[in-house]
Amino acid sequence: MTHRDAIYADISAERDSQDAKWGPQTHSLPVWNAILAEECGEVAEAALTVAFHGEEGHLDHLREELIQVAAVAVHIIEKLDSGDWVRGV
Repeated sequence: MTHRDAIYADISAERDSQDAKWGPQTHSLPVWNAILAEECGEVAEAALTVAFHGEEGHLDHLREELIQVAAVAVHIIEKLDSGDWVRGV
């Protein structure tokens, strides 16, 4: 398994975890964008923690947040590709 394959496996595992935690999601695109933005905010917070408090112990958290962002983005792509999109304002 390549390093990239391992990253994709982590993203897939996070998607599975999200499904187990939240069940089927039927949000509109604006809601999905808000969810993605919130997750990106958590990445920014984790990155600032690394910047101001050093890497030790904080890079793992930054990576976890990045995996969550990628998993949410994948979920949005899955919805787009499935044609099972909930339209909304």
